[in-house]
Amino acid sequence: TTIRYCLLLLVMAIVPAMALAMLLNSKIPGMTFFRAVYFLPSIAAVVGVALIWQWLYDPVIGMINEGLSRLSALFGGDLVRILWLTDEQIMLYSVVIMAAWQVIGFNTVILLAGLQGVPKDLIEASTVDGAGPWTRFRRIVLPLIAPTTFFVTVTTLISGLQAFSEMFALFGNSTSNARLTVVFYLYQQGFVNFNMGYASATAWVLFAVIFVI
Repeated sequence: TTIRYCLLLLVMAIVPAMALAMLLNSKIPGMTFFRAVYFLPSIAAVVGVALIWQWLYDPVIGMINEGLSRLSALFGGDLVRILWLTDEQIMLYSVVIMAAWQVIGFNTVILLAGLQGVPKDLIEASTVDGAGPWTRFRRIVLPLIAPTTFFVTVTTLISGLQAFSEMFALFGNSTSNARLTVVFYLYQQGFVNFNMGYASATAWVLFAVIFVI
């Protein structure tokens, strides 16, 4: 579960962050305002965020299902009633979406700082030579911001390996194994079953994995 969570989080928290950083790096009015707005979720308390997302995920009155139902109705479909918080096949995606939403702002700010360090003369020279936007991004921008991308990837991965509060706050009293990340399992062993020695050993193994990464 932890590996799946980390892989999904890497994709959903870095790719959109890169797109936002590219957009904010362009000369658009109000860039400072948008940069602050996107960063705000990163400093919000996880419990408060989870309460909001519990309401959004509600299968009956939640805005997400309501929006999907209206979209479905445009194509002649039925009402959408996805059980975001109870379906074991969906629960992991629910928490990843919430966690990615919260960390995208931080990654965007870091990637934006890397993008602003790319020499403008290289971009201008490649444009004169006929390079398109995708070629410029792939051949010039990505290699030059590789250290920044590496930093964002590692910090996001470490955050994913330590995931606990998101599952604990979002799923409440659920007993589903779909929420059992390594840290949640550690918590369950140590503070529910009182197997402190086993929980400590689990913590040391997790520490070793994170240290290697």
